[in-house]
Amino acid sequence: MFGNRPHFPTSLARLVAVVALLLAGFAGASVPGGSAALGRLDSMVVDGRTIEVYVPARRAPKAPLVLALHWSTARGKNMLDLWKATADREGAILVLPSSKNRREWTKGDGAAIDRALVKVLSTHRIDRDRIYVTGFSGGANMAWRFFLSHPGFFAGIGPFAGRLVDKPGELDRIGTGLPRSAGPQRACLVHGTSDRKIPFSESRRAVRELGRRGIDAELRALPQGHWPHPDYATPMWNCLDGHRETPET
Repeated sequence: MFGNRPHFPTSLARLVAVVALLLAGFAGASVPGGSAALGRLDSMVVDGRTIEVYVPARRAPKAPLVLALHWSTARGKNMLDLWKATADREGAILVLPSSKNRREWTKGDGAAIDRALVKVLSTHRIDRDRIYVTGFSGGANMAWRFFLSHPGFFAGIGPFAGRLVDKPGELDRIGTGLPRSAGPQRACLVHGTSDRKIPFSESRRAVRELGRRGIDAELRALPQGHWPHPDYATPMWNCLDGHRETPET
């Protein structure tokens, strides 16, 4: 499923630049894809933070949603690189925030993302039982914090090379006004066995902790170090949404 390490793009240079059309604080632009059915990339600014929303052209009347959080030095569009093909195929809306600084995610970033989610839920028909959060490295750490501080909101979490942050009190004010999911929660973890920045043991610990909380958790071990594998989105989606593929443990 995961091949040898290819070159990972650090920007969207291979895409034509998106033209921002400001409309009531919410911008819309088509994302080139060589097809008559183009997705749309919207953008909003919340408290000085850019949050983009990718809306695929083909989607169900109620679409699933993925909150995708980037790693340090990256931007939300880097997560679009990883997730666009999967979103187009599955009809999933992507919420792609960019942190205010490139070093770390902060509580202020979390509050801005929370308000953006409320806006997306109010402007799009979203399947409330198919809302997921994912991220790589620092983005995976932030995904854990969101998952813990929004009990019942996310149907699943997909952290890639993250560290469990079991301190929901840090973000206890985030999540107000968000509806709860009626379905069970699921965790699909991915981690490189030779990761020296965030050890593989962190994900093993997370699986044990989630098991104590009654959350179904699975861990895929990759023979790699600390870098975002560009092909992780599809097997992650299958684990979170369709259960069509069982990660190796």
